Amino acid sequence: MKVAFGTDVGGFDWGIDPAVEFPYMVKYGMTPIQAIRSATSNAAELLGMQNDVGSITAGKYADLVAVKGDPLADVAVLQKLISS
Repeated sequence: MKVAFGTDVGGFDWGIDPAVEFPYMVKYGMTPIQAIRSATSNAAELLGMQNDVGSITAGKYADLVAVKGDPLADVAVLQKLISS
């Protein structure tokens, strides 16, 4: 089964960092890489956009983030982006 990160609830407090979802995904059974893929390649595939987004590949669109730490060891570090 594929899971995509995010919500379809519509309007909610956009002041809440959506990355808070990653630790919950891991707490309830996903591995850190499965949780990360839910926000990248799985989401792109489920939206039918895998040819344009979802991985860091030449010719695709991508946003990159930097964190201090290894998200595979502690997925919660994805909530603490390094700002430029």
